[in-house]
Amino acid sequence: MDMPSQEPAPSKGDLTRGSLWRKCLRYGMPLALAMMGHGLFNVVDLVIVGRVGEGAIASVTISGIVLTVIMLMFDGVSNITVALTAQGHSAGRRNAVHDVAWESFWLTIWAGLGSGLIFYLLAEPTVALFEFEEESTVDAGISYLEVMSLGNITMFLIMQTAAVLRGIGNAFWPMVILVGANALNILLDILMVFGYWGFPEMGVVGAAWATVISRGIGGVLGLWLIWEGVVDGVCLRAFPFRRRYRYLKSLLFVGLPTSLQLSVRVLSVFFLLKLGQAAYEGQSDAFVDGTGLCLRLEMVAVFLGLGWGAAATGIVGQNLGARRVRRAHVATWILVGYATLTMSIAGACLWMFRESLFAGIGPEIAEEGMSRGIDYLRITIPFYPVMAFAFVISRALNGAGSTKAPMFIDLFLYLLVLPPLACALSGVGVFGLWQSDVRSPEGVWWAAVATHCAAAVAYALVWHRGHWRRKKLADIHRD
Repeated sequence: MDMPSQEPAPSKGDLTRGSLWRKCLRYGMPLALAMMGHGLFNVVDLVIVGRVGEGAIASVTISGIVLTVIMLMFDGVSNITVALTAQGHSAGRRNAVHDVAWESFWLTIWAGLGSGLIFYLLAEPTVALFEFEEESTVDAGISYLEVMSLGNITMFLIMQTAAVLRGIGNAFWPMVILVGANALNILLDILMVFGYWGFPEMGVVGAAWATVISRGIGGVLGLWLIWEGVVDGVCLRAFPFRRRYRYLKSLLFVGLPTSLQLSVRVLSVFFLLKLGQAAYEGQSDAFVDGTGLCLRLEMVAVFLGLGWGAAATGIVGQNLGARRVRRAHVATWILVGYATLTMSIAGACLWMFRESLFAGIGPEIAEEGMSRGIDYLRITIPFYPVMAFAFVISRALNGAGSTKAPMFIDLFLYLLVLPPLACALSGVGVFGLWQSDVRSPEGVWWAAVATHCAAAVAYALVWHRGHWRRKKLADIHRD
């Protein structure tokens, strides 16, 4: 009598078999914590820089928004790297996995150098847009942005090594790398900002150098893991670069819509902060100090949600590569649940401890700046679950290779709908219309949350239609 055959146990990093609830948690939680690390880089800088003096947080805030745009411009490449690597790994195509890794790293080098030079040259006019009252705030913002821009390649490298590791189903090492880099960043911040242990006292620009150095070390560690094959599933040393550039088109032209999608969102934050500043009738620097601090704190929660979204990219990619469409669909909704729960908890903590956070991070911030920041949190925190939902669904679509629909949704909502809506609700008006004698930054924040809700509904409709099930990134089944 023939015994029934049993499906072999899933290998380490295999996301196509086993309990979905457990797989999503074990793979997604480290990624969520790792992505939080990107937000914590900014908060660490704020904690240290907040002791330098009034206006220092405002200078770092503006630079931080620009740098987040830069990071998310490259995040599309990282997302597609995860999807391609995941599909190749689940299909057992080791050559495909290594070809994607090699080509993505060469792209990392050129993108890091090119974008670094461009944003270095744009540092002065970018900071000048906000017309800060204190010259020291302007100088600090320019210096911080220049150093961070030249260090773009270190930011891209740590992102890309994490992307390759995520694609082969490893969430542990990306978490270790980012947590370790953050710990080093804290130490270097203290040493280089205040000049302890023989280091020069560099002030705000010292925080920029600390971040660049710590990210660089984290990126090199990740690259060594991938080169030596420490993590099962990838070893660049054993698979030399074949110069075939088969996946470069997908990395660029499929990743570009995702990059545009995310960059537009952050650019809208830049615009909204400027608009809120125009609508505010008090001290300009205090407004940017307080609201900017809250934006940085919010980024920790946002990156937490993006981490669950990153998990959706890898899980959907692997399961579609193994042709397990229903499993990819169910996993996405499980990750939506995890993201909604954790972002809601993060928002609740942020609100409950808001006073302590202001006192601990920005003791130099004026009271009116603190009040404006709290107004911002009061409006936006209740909508964190909506943001979590949108992050996971859009990243799941990316994992399936569906990048154009999310891009068009965001271009329409955040470029064409949000700006006039924010101008109208704030009382600033546009082209002489919807102007009011009573202006308030709160109208800007209400316009933002309304747009977030509209985007979430649009993503849900695209996901429900199911065209993503038939998308194809590249022929990873052909060598």
